Amino acid sequence: LEDLWKYCMRNLSKKILSELQQANEEQMEKVDSISQYYDCDLDRLIPEIQDVWVPLFYDEQTQHFVNNVSPKGFFKGLAYTVGGLYYSYTDLQGYLGSSSMHVLSTDQLELLGVNTWPDDSDLPKVLLDIGAGDGSVTQNFKPFYDTVVATEVSNSMIRRLQDRDFVTIKTADIGTCEKIRDFKYDTIACLNVLDRCSKPIS
Repeated sequence: LEDLWKYCMRNLSKKILSELQQANEEQMEKVDSISQYYDCDLDRLIPEIQDVWVPLFYDEQTQHFVNNVSPKGFFKGLAYTVGGLYYSYTDLQGYLGSSSMHVLSTDQLELLGVNTWPDDSDLPKVLLDIGAGDGSVTQNFKPFYDTVVATEVSNSMIRRLQDRDFVTIKTADIGTCEKIRDFKYDTIACLNVLDRCSKPIS
């Protein structure tokens, strides 16, 4: 029986190791296929943009987000259908907790130089994120700033921003909002916003 036990355990170990190796190879192939989306033909860009181009990459934080994106599912789809009779799509995303996005990881933001300040600048750093959604993207900026101010128009998103301890301002017009002027900003983020504006140029 002892020999049989050793034989079974040895074969089980080999099978587990083989499956782990296969899973790792499949993951690497997946990373390689996704990495192509970060490529850029610089020759097609104007010289002014070529000079400031910073290549990004499929990093660990990005991979974690991709691996943890869950499908909507029947019940959540039903909730959107019924809830859509009473709430906007954005409000429903906030209430159902399905509004998280990924634009830039913390490492990518650092690569882009968001934490690069003049040597003599020791004042508190303040970020303004316009249309911050649930704050999942804004959260990646947080390590570089002393204060994060986030604007939104959706009540459910405002609640999620407050849960992240951001200074939260409900407004659809930053040009006339007096509360925004309470701070002097070092950086202004406007991510995935212009495509939802009725007059993006103005």
